[in-house]
Amino acid sequence: MKILHLITGLNYGGAESMLLGVVQHLQKQGIQQDVISLSTNGAIGERLQNLGIKVSALHLPRGRMTVKGWRTLRRLVKESQPDLMQTWLYHADFAGALLRLSGIRCPLVWGVHHSADNWREMKATTRLVLCANRLLARWLPDAIVCCSESASQSHAALGYPAKKMVIIPNGIDTQRFQPHDQGGERLRNRLGVPAGSLMVGHCGRWIPLKGHRIYVEMAARLRAGFADMHFVMCGEGIDVDNDPLMAWIEENGLSGNVHLMGGQAAMEEIYQGLDLFVSSSLSEAMPLTVMEAMACGVPCVVTDVGDQGTLVAEWGVVVMPGSADALIHGCEQVLGLTCEEQERLGQGARQRIVNDYSLDAAAQKYLTVYQRLLAE
Repeated sequence: MKILHLITGLNYGGAESMLLGVVQHLQKQGIQQDVISLSTNGAIGERLQNLGIKVSALHLPRGRMTVKGWRTLRRLVKESQPDLMQTWLYHADFAGALLRLSGIRCPLVWGVHHSADNWREMKATTRLVLCANRLLARWLPDAIVCCSESASQSHAALGYPAKKMVIIPNGIDTQRFQPHDQGGERLRNRLGVPAGSLMVGHCGRWIPLKGHRIYVEMAARLRAGFADMHFVMCGEGIDVDNDPLMAWIEENGLSGNVHLMGGQAAMEEIYQGLDLFVSSSLSEAMPLTVMEAMACGVPCVVTDVGDQGTLVAEWGVVVMPGSADALIHGCEQVLGLTCEEQERLGQGARQRIVNDYSLDAAAQKYLTVYQRLLAE
């Protein structure tokens, strides 16, 4: 069996991390795989290459296909000679559909990794691709893998065919993401903050739906009630070169208390040092960041979007989206618990991920879909 994975890009992100995990799992079973990125190689691409996977990057302009890029893409797919093509994210799904129309006849599996509840708030180019995909979905993909129940339902409401959809929840490596006794000391030393400081984390690339401004507003008001509190923010574009984010931080008097760390290759080292993890998202499907934090034994406060509430269940706090007040109240609920109660919350959160969201189980479900399609 030869699988070709086609993805929009290979920087850090949920779908990109799932691609890496699926590739690793299938590689252990002797399955050949190639990966094509429509944009850059990125950090995930480098990790794939270190595994011996052939990775090709087209370096296309963001959200656009060029004539040269299309010719290169068709050539690479023909050279790969895949038995099946798995696409990841809307733009790659669309490109996979065009490849089918151009004569590439292997089975095509789309990958949906977002909820479409707030599709009108997406970038214009993404909305355009999504509208095209919902017209093509009935005819071109053989199966559509959705990473959550909310992703499946919201896309079915847009016109994606429910009969083609398969829900495969995201999974993570629970050996990599696990608690560490020195995690708190290590992170505080790395950031140069005092021992005993409360550490509150957030992870999400720089897009409006991740709710960064609400998180900063929450941080400013939450800090007033605690003697020493620091806020760690990670994700693509979350760094000191981000002028709007830096302005929000300065306006709220948080310059010495917010630490912008960008994309991180070893996110487990961040989670392991946190006292609390917050998701301020306005839209989600099944976020790996929350799963990773839970697996590291960190209590989570999340907004009630996508499958976040179901994921956290009783092992965290779920609040309404779009409200700094709600996030503050949720954080105060957790931080108001005794150390023993917080520890039990973290232990329960980890056990939930270990029991229900392992990476190997998720990757095996992808393989089952591939085997079924190839047997038909």
